[in-house]
Amino acid sequence: MHLLMYLLKTKGIGKIPDQYQLRNEQFEIVELFKESAINKMTEKYKLNKKWLGKIQQIPYGQLTKID
Repeated sequence: MHLLMYLLKTKGIGKIPDQYQLRNEQFEIVELFKESAINKMTEKYKLNKKWLGKIQQIPYGQLTKID
């Protein structure tokens, strides 16, 4: 079974760091994580290693489809 996921990068303010939202097909938040946890997240959801470099380059506020 192939799950369709989306990633949204949000800008932190002050002491709050930038965060990423991993969302499912219904756009519900599945995981909320900081940039420091990218490796852990890619392992947990078995995302292709090519996403490691791409995740950090995603513009803030742009919903990106992960396939």
